[in-house]
Amino acid sequence: MLNKKITTIFISIILVCSLVTVSFARVNTKAYNDIKQIIERFYDLSYDIFIDFEMKDISSVLNKKSKFGRNYISYIKNSIVENKYYMLMGYSEFKLRRLAILVSILDIKIEGNNAIVKVNVGGDNNEAYPMFICLGENTFNLKKNEGHWLIESIQTDDKLFKLLNENEFKEEKEEEVYDRIDEENGIKKGERYSIITKRYLLKVMKILRQVSNPNIYLIALEEELYLKVID
Repeated sequence: MLNKKITTIFISIILVCSLVTVSFARVNTKAYNDIKQIIERFYDLSYDIFIDFEMKDISSVLNKKSKFGRNYISYIKNSIVENKYYMLMGYSEFKLRRLAILVSILDIKIEGNNAIVKVNVGGDNNEAYPMFICLGENTFNLKKNEGHWLIESIQTDDKLFKLLNENEFKEEKEEEVYDRIDEENGIKKGERYSIITKRYLLKVMKILRQVSNPNIYLIALEEELYLKVID
């Protein structure tokens, strides 16, 4: 009789442990999938910003209040203004295309509402990727708030990401960005608008020669020009 009771208790313990293990595995699987989606979405949104030259709402994946989050957003906004102006002035040309990457989770450690995730970002080493993509190993720190994971910081061997984690970046005024880039390219402030006007008019003349109906030249301009002239 005693042996039967012991056997029953032993089986009950095994069943309870099994249920706990299954439940824990389900929680971990959900957390793993949620975190992987957040990281992949971070790259997708960053690429959308890069391609469109337009800031997007990335608060669904990045904690904007963290030091890294604040710096990343400020840096991206400054980059949008810089890249637009580089193209407008003809200082540089950008090949805007989305290069394929493969995000693989190498290791994930979850403690309560915090997660440290080692990620390998795979791609073509012969291609030039945007600044937010560092091929190789990246370490993501995430925090869960109200049931939702957000990226707190990203550590890589890249110098820029080290600065984004350590320094304070501020969003620059557009005029300050223009003056800085002009100075880097040997253009005095008073010369800026004459250069823009000349290039803009040449572009307009080129487009007008290509369209048969002058009434639709504005549509052609919208399709042909990447940027508008600064007022």
